[in-house]
Amino acid sequence: FSQNINFINIRMPGILCSNKRLKRPWIQTVINKIKNGNKLKVYNANNYFNNVTDTEDIFRFLMYIIKKKIKIKDTFNFSAIKPVKVYDIINKIKKQYNSKSKIQYLKDKKKSSFTISTKKIYQKLKFSPSTTNQIILRNL
Repeated sequence: FSQNINFINIRMPGILCSNKRLKRPWIQTVINKIKNGNKLKVYNANNYFNNVTDTEDIFRFLMYIIKKKIKIKDTFNFSAIKPVKVYDIINKIKKQYNSKSKIQYLKDKKKSSFTISTKKIYQKLKFSPSTTNQIILRNL
């Protein structure tokens, strides 16, 4: 690549947006089911979760890059910071909607779980994404 080319690759998880009727990402489906009082099966609720972002945070990041006039030629993970246990997220959502949803908590070692590291985006660009709780709460 020429030295004058400025590019960034952003690897993103599930993206929450203003359209609440979508069936993806997974967390939007969970929110919708709890909001509507539906039954829900949740696997490995003691695992941590941060595999989410939203259009507000993406916009904030893009404006940050533009305003700072940062030269970039790299790939970054873009996700919420401060992972939260799935169980705690479910309880926050239930409380927000005063939901009577029946939640069945199951363990399944075959269903893997992971959190996304955002260290690189902070170290190289000094940008700090929103926390998992902030993203979830502003999208309820």
